[in-house]
Amino acid sequence: MVYIIFLRGINVKGVKIKMSELKKVFLDLGYNKVETVLATGNVILEAEEVSPLKLKIDIEAHLAKVFHYEAHVIVKNAMELEQMLKIPYVKDDHMQHYIILTEQKDIYEAIYQGYEALKDERHERLYTLEDALHWEVEKGYTLKTDFGKKLLGSKVFQSKLTTRSIGTIEKIVEKLV
Repeated sequence: MVYIIFLRGINVKGVKIKMSELKKVFLDLGYNKVETVLATGNVILEAEEVSPLKLKIDIEAHLAKVFHYEAHVIVKNAMELEQMLKIPYVKDDHMQHYIILTEQKDIYEAIYQGYEALKDERHERLYTLEDALHWEVEKGYTLKTDFGKKLLGSKVFQSKLTTRSIGTIEKIVEKLV
């Protein structure tokens, strides 16, 4: 089965991991057809069909051991990623589109409630998807809106979610074909 592993918080804030080193770690764990996508901690791999939680626990433990940091990953399968791209959105030069990923459904609800309290309708919108959230934010405002600054960047959610641009998700899905 094909899985996509999203590492949270690498190549920012002092946790530097080369993609060649990351790929080697996954190969050493016994996964097949390992490929990294971009330098933001996106890994496509093949593994026996197991629970995403088991993959998460094994991968986080091994990453922490090898790279000496508190590793957090989000595990998705190919079908889940393809579903995320079925959203209607318009690419334009003024807006950025992000997918907010987590494995815990209650986190999506908490984030959406937080958005409702903090939203800046002039600069951002949040849409619920089946297995993710789609955040549309005006370019230049990603870290300026209260939602981006106070909620997405908060320690409460730090280990529970990660965000990727729609462009990154599209590049990953292209490699799955």
